[in-house]
Amino acid sequence: MKHFRMLTGVDLPYERQGFIYFTSRMYRFLPTEDQEEIDGLCRRVGKHQWLALRDLMCTDKSIPRILQDHYIASATTLNRLRRKYYREFPW
Repeated sequence: MKHFRMLTGVDLPYERQGFIYFTSRMYRFLPTEDQEEIDGLCRRVGKHQWLALRDLMCTDKSIPRILQDHYIASATTLNRLRRKYYREFPW
């Protein structure tokens, strides 16, 4: 089970980052409209890697597993997308 950790390189307070983290992790329990909004954010931020970003933000999958499942060569790519996701989270 993953635990929330403050991200460096994201100029948001701990509480805001926690809100984004836990809201994203509750994805499967959210109403369809909210899921669609998160999907839209992942599409805007992740472009052709949006499904990998959604897996990273909304599931328990490990980074190595996500890299393998989505044919991404570097965890740096996912970390860059995650920081952008946090900065652009709409709520």
